[in-house]
Amino acid sequence: MLLTRRPQPNLVHPSVSGSLIKKPSIITDGLVFYAPLWNELCLGTTFRSLDTFGHLCTVTAATWGSTGRTYDGTDDKIDAGTGASLNLTTAFSIGAWVKPTTLIGDTRYVISKGTEAAYATFAWRLYVQETGEVICLTSNGVDAQTVNATSTNQATINNWYLIFACFDSSVGLYIYVGTPSADPTEWAKDETVVGNVVTNASMNMTIGARKRATDDEFWIGTIGDTWVYNRRLTLAEATHICNATKWRYL
Repeated sequence: MLLTRRPQPNLVHPSVSGSLIKKPSIITDGLVFYAPLWNELCLGTTFRSLDTFGHLCTVTAATWGSTGRTYDGTDDKIDAGTGASLNLTTAFSIGAWVKPTTLIGDTRYVISKGTEAAYATFAWRLYVQETGEVICLTSNGVDAQTVNATSTNQATINNWYLIFACFDSSVGLYIYVGTPSADPTEWAKDETVVGNVVTNASMNMTIGARKRATDDEFWIGTIGDTWVYNRRLTLAEATHICNATKWRYL
């Protein structure tokens, strides 16, 4: 029987002149989810993430394009399922290239894990406020023992940002944000040590929406490369990922 290998994400790209130039590869240590939503392998209403786990992703309405999936804020979302490798309780890093075209009117979700019905029913959520602040919140099931990092910086519409929220239960939560023209910097941190995130094996991970009985707070704009790691990335690692992938968003 002929065995086929899962296609790997492109590690080279065309330069301005059209020739191919080798670029830094993305970091694979601890990578448990990778979906370059611009890639033709992520086309269609279902696709498999381009990591060793191949998570089945189900798309609702979000339109495919050369820089990622475009969300119109109505019902667009990607359900990435409940793969065992996404059941992260002691450490994680979640991130994506995002371009908001509207922030007014509601909070806009980038990535969430679980159903936000109560603190025991979600693990983490990464979103952008109506006023542009980037926020990540984790839960271990008790309201008074969550970690909540809110940036003092503000994202603005029609601009690309690489946003990473990086958590370790022993050191806290950090938010790093970069752009195609500027390396990531620390936008926020919460070094409160509260223990592990609630066990989330049965919780779905959603890209571009807050999962509830009736999903809401949908992203408006585009989401490109999307990552989940099972460890806390450093600022230097976030910078490496930014430099390896920003060419698409220049």
